[in-house]
Amino acid sequence: MGRSADGHTLRRRLAVGSLTVMLVACGGDGPSLAEYAETLGALASDLGAELGTGDAQIVAEPTIETAREVITAAVGTRNEFQAALTSLDPPVEIADVHMDLVDVHARIISAQEAFAERAVSATTLEELDGSEEAGAYRAINAEALSICREFQTRIDATADEGVFAAGPWIAGDLKEAVEVTLDC
Repeated sequence: MGRSADGHTLRRRLAVGSLTVMLVACGGDGPSLAEYAETLGALASDLGAELGTGDAQIVAEPTIETAREVITAAVGTRNEFQAALTSLDPPVEIADVHMDLVDVHARIISAQEAFAERAVSATTLEELDGSEEAGAYRAINAEALSICREFQTRIDATADEGVFAAGPWIAGDLKEAVEVTLDC
């Protein structure tokens, strides 16, 4: 857990995303909505794949030991994603939702860290699953899903309308349609 099949996809995406943001920042303009969405979509896809690998490990070997390993590794994976997420410079149009994503993901990490600590003292999966820490982790993930869906809806609106913030007052070269899937 914490790594994809090649072992470094999330770290590589972090480096490429950070480099892209730095290069665009040096040019005086932030990334376009499409560039931002592409980078975020790739990061989210990598995070989902890595967390999914851990979930599959627990299904394949449902023991408290496996759960401890997977939950602990997921904290590291989420910290890598958080570093990449906070390094992104969102376009003004979605800066508010980006900040919501950063905030909720930081709270997911806190809840997952508490969940990982609880996993150390749990003796069974049932005990761990019934703990307050597990409940708090599930609750923050439900909130994160809601924010992710809001973000996805705003991105989808660009494809549905053909432009972001469509209107006759926006110059043609500033109009941008974006498609991205965040796997909410």
